[in-house]
Amino acid sequence: MKNPERNRIIASNIKRLIRDARINQVILAKEVGIAKTTLNGYLNGHKNPSDHVLGKIANYFNVHKSSIDTTYQDGETNEISKIYKQLESERKELVYNFAKDQLNQQINSETSVKPSNLVSVDFSSEIATELTELREAPMRKVKYTENKVCAGNGLYLEEADFNEVELPQWEVSEEADFGVRVSGNSMEPTYPDGSIVWVEQAPYVNPGQVGIFLVDGEAVLKELGDGVLISHNDNYPNIDLKDVEHVHCFGRALGYTTMI
Repeated sequence: MKNPERNRIIASNIKRLIRDARINQVILAKEVGIAKTTLNGYLNGHKNPSDHVLGKIANYFNVHKSSIDTTYQDGETNEISKIYKQLESERKELVYNFAKDQLNQQINSETSVKPSNLVSVDFSSEIATELTELREAPMRKVKYTENKVCAGNGLYLEEADFNEVELPQWEVSEEADFGVRVSGNSMEPTYPDGSIVWVEQAPYVNPGQVGIFLVDGEAVLKELGDGVLISHNDNYPNIDLKDVEHVHCFGRALGYTTMI
């Protein structure tokens, strides 16, 4: 298999896993421990992950490497191969053509059309690579507010004024309804002070998920625990819900950006 075709398939499979897991590229890059520009290179088909990185991505999604890079062989692939080898020639051709058609449909449905007027750049420069990927990336308009949600002691988030900004799609989760500025570092390193956290509007979040909560009139960014709102920074106390008169959930946190 030629490298461009292999890259295309890897990109398609990683995009599918991201979409099915309802996360964004920012979260995946952070969990796997690679730069966002590196992951974007995989998703654009410019390059493919090393065996080590491929393994980390596969482990994160709890799948075989061959689910991402079809050049790998696993038990399932070997079983399919055994069945295929037992078929008569005409049936092999039918199976091959069907599989090829299915793969093309999957790739075509998930691969965005790139602009035809891209300027050639020197990809040996990391900055040039990032700028080019930003130019190629499909853009999305999303609303955000400078009214700060606190990752500290709590700030007000009522009657917020929203601005509209256009960012690359990989920088904003598909499920995000709005963004809000983080103030304080009680949720670091998960959500840095000053970043914009993307929020899916929802009346509740599940235990273990991070959400925006209105706690006695103050908006805070915390992880929901068992009867407690958890700070990720050990230097900050958790909020015991037994000591709170009123709690309202604005929505679920889906990642963040520092581009605004």
